Amino acid sequence: MLDELDPSQTEDPVLRQQFRALINLLEKALSDNMVLKKENQHLKGGQGRPSFKPAKNQASISSEKERNEVVAGYTRPPKKEPKNARFTIDRPEILPVDRQNLPQDAVLKGHEEIIVQDVLF
Repeated sequence: MLDELDPSQTEDPVLRQQFRALINLLEKALSDNMVLKKENQHLKGGQGRPSFKPAKNQASISSEKERNEVVAGYTRPPKKEPKNARFTIDRPEILPVDRQNLPQDAVLKGHEEIIVQDVLF
C-alpha cells in the first residue's frame, strides 16, 4: 500500500517533505497497531499469532529403503496372521435359502464363508 506512494513525483519541495513525514507517521502507526493487537490478544488470554521459524534444511530426509532397514537392532514386528487360521472347524454347515422369500429380481452374487464360534460361559 505504501510502496505505491512516491513523494518524488511531487514538484513542490515543502509538500514533498510533508508527504514523506506523513508516510513515516503512517508506517509508525501501522507498526504500533500490530504491537497493540498482539498485546490485546495476550491480555485476553489468547495466544495471538504464532511466530513461524524459517524452514530447516530439508536435505536429510530418509528414503523408504532406509526406513525399512534394521536400525540399532530394532526390527519391525511380524505381520499379524488371521485369527481364522488358529481355529479348527469341527462341522461345516450349509444353510439353504427359501427362494419363495426372495424378491423376483434377486440374482446370485456368489457364496461367502463365515466362521461362527459357540462361546460357552
